[in-house]
Amino acid sequence: MDVAGPGVSEVVLSIKETVAIVQINRPLKRNALSQDLINELSGILRKLNRDPAVRAVVLTSVGQTPFCGVNQVLITLDKSY
Repeated sequence: MDVAGPGVSEVVLSIKETVAIVQINRPLKRNALSQDLINELSGILRKLNRDPAVRAVVLTSVGQTPFCGVNQVLITLDKSY
């Protein structure tokens, strides 16, 4: 079971060919958003946006719990650009 704790990133990033997979890693909090998580996601997505090799981004979560607040993520990230 993947569990985010002290020193463990709340976001797991992997890139397979041209697809970046961004996973929220807060299963004990039901993958809910926090300001720190939003900041981390924003930084990662900015880097991916500048990477010409990345053609698609999949936003998902670690574990069995789906992440919540996808609309909030999109609205928040849109305002930060």
